[in-house]
Amino acid sequence: MRVAANIAHKFAHHILLGRLLLIHAPHEFYPTLKGLKRNYNDPEERVRFRSKQNLFAAPSLWLAGENLTVVHPRSPLTLLTPTLCLAEFLAVGLASVRRPRGYYLPATLQSLFKQSTEEELQEMVVVVHLADADPRWNMRVAANIAHKFAHHILLGRLLLIHAPHEFYPTLKGLKRNYNDPEERVRFRSKQNVDYAFLLAFAANLSSYYLMIEDDVWCAKSFLTAIRKALASQEGSNWATLEFSKLGYIGKLYRSSDLPRLARFLLLFYQEMPCDWLLVHFRLLLTQKDVIRFKPSLFQHMGLYSSFQGTVNRLEDDEFQADALDLPDNPPAALFTSMSVFENYEPLKAYSTAEGYFWGKDPAAGSVFSIVFQQPARVTRVRVRTGSDGGTPGPVECVRIRVTRDQSEWLIIQSIDIWTAAGT
Repeated sequence: MRVAANIAHKFAHHILLGRLLLIHAPHEFYPTLKGLKRNYNDPEERVRFRSKQNLFAAPSLWLAGENLTVVHPRSPLTLLTPTLCLAEFLAVGLASVRRPRGYYLPATLQSLFKQSTEEELQEMVVVVHLADADPRWNMRVAANIAHKFAHHILLGRLLLIHAPHEFYPTLKGLKRNYNDPEERVRFRSKQNVDYAFLLAFAANLSSYYLMIEDDVWCAKSFLTAIRKALASQEGSNWATLEFSKLGYIGKLYRSSDLPRLARFLLLFYQEMPCDWLLVHFRLLLTQKDVIRFKPSLFQHMGLYSSFQGTVNRLEDDEFQADALDLPDNPPAALFTSMSVFENYEPLKAYSTAEGYFWGKDPAAGSVFSIVFQQPARVTRVRVRTGSDGGTPGPVECVRIRVTRDQSEWLIIQSIDIWTAAGT
């Protein structure tokens, strides 16, 4: 790895052009190098050396496509990094273009890698679509990223791709829906196609795909938090899980859905912005309600927009830097003795759906009950009430009791429950 990093640093240009490929055959794929025949009375060490040397060419014959992966497709997507990695769990995708002001891509990548443990990194691959219309900018950025993140590129954890301009649909004479200026329509239409190519490339890299932007901070161990969130949704037919309330940031999809999402974006690329299309896609896949987990795992950090460099101070006020503090909230049935106001039912306080529980006329003795499907060892309970914002053995039920009459209605913002591992 030291030699590979050194070569990648010195010859980044040739590696990015696909002229120089670095490969490695794992030791376990070599035949035995002990007890070899000593023809010509050569010393044992020399026999071992030349026998291993004879195997240098073998990988291209008996390991190609199986244990050695060298990919350099030419079209429609060009892989700007030499190694393609398949992650079992998560692919993180982002598109990047030149901004009139500000450059946040390296900081975003640094956050992705620094906020993940080595074990988490082994289950993750990051794909960056360098989508600017200027190929010189794309190559400069690719060389810069290759220099700064050579280790992750050589391990196949970071992939840089580019879709040539000639594969894009027309970006002239587009429909000006919503009376947007022509330049803005062209920008957001191209952005839809940028994401479509990115989704198509990432479709077979992992089980799940996470969409972010190129100017975000990540919470610590966000991958583990996402895995925990997925466990809470086991058995449900969700289409999109959200880990931020901003734009394209923190949207999770099953990789099996990516090909049709890519086609969907291409089909309606000039109709509306990408985040609006993502909402329509979710609804078409019959997920009516937003499933968003709190706190948010990703924070917008860019000060200047990628469109015309306008100032954009957008921040997610529900972002929390330590993702390991997310509750477990095991599957449960919820009941209350209080009257429910309109559709603010108890489930909204306990689940990831938008909204909260709103109970009318709470009185002394009123209860809010959470009955677990399976007993769990509860280690911590947090209940937030108002309009603003453990026990030694297995627990079968958590009950919130009103101990005194009050004139105002009761609002339960959320209920978070932590459980011991294995329950």
